[in-house]
Amino acid sequence: MTTVAIMQPYFAPYAGYFRLMTAADIFVTYDCVQFPRRGWVHRNKMPSIQQESQWLTLPLQKQPRETLIKDLQFADQAQDAWTKRLQSFHHANQNSGVWNQFATLSGTPCNFISDLLKYTCSTLDIQTTWKRSSDLQLPPTLKGQHRILEIVRHFGGTKYINVPGGVGLYDLSDFAQHNIQLQFFEQYRGSYASIFERLLLEEHPQIKQEIVENCHYQTELLSPSNQD
Repeated sequence: MTTVAIMQPYFAPYAGYFRLMTAADIFVTYDCVQFPRRGWVHRNKMPSIQQESQWLTLPLQKQPRETLIKDLQFADQAQDAWTKRLQSFHHANQNSGVWNQFATLSGTPCNFISDLLKYTCSTLDIQTTWKRSSDLQLPPTLKGQHRILEIVRHFGGTKYINVPGGVGLYDLSDFAQHNIQLQFFEQYRGSYASIFERLLLEEHPQIKQEIVENCHYQTELLSPSNQD
């Protein structure tokens, strides 16, 4: 069985996001879809130096609403703006490898975020095979569940996994017709703080253990017959 996970690249997400890489043989960065401006792709909430929860947002160039995630660009003078913004959020050791990785913008926003996800997995000793959905050049008419099924099929997946928030997005019977098992993780029973904050302040093996211990699936969704 080949397990595939597909998710938009999120900036410094909570640890539960990394269950997808932990459990999947192939993790596909879902970058061929429209950038959700109010989502978690380019930002996350973190405590400021004053311990107030605020949005930490990447400095993006203004682009048309229909811009795809893969086509995002950083704003002019983005590095200077990012350095100032980041320093207002945390007083942890700014000479650490973790800090330097998150503080140095490189490439496109999609590449930068993807590299941070890979860095986090490497730091926590989480191994998977990385792919990008944009490399498949799927037709724009292929949307929603059909797009996901095509990606899973392309990579030879026989099992597709997702976080609990995706339960209402998919039809179990459609996956069964394509001989693909569909499973969702249970709700995460751990910290929802940004992984950036946690990598700076906590022991990395403990974060990894928390992730592994939360890789349990919702058993009531294992069979299409259980969906009304």
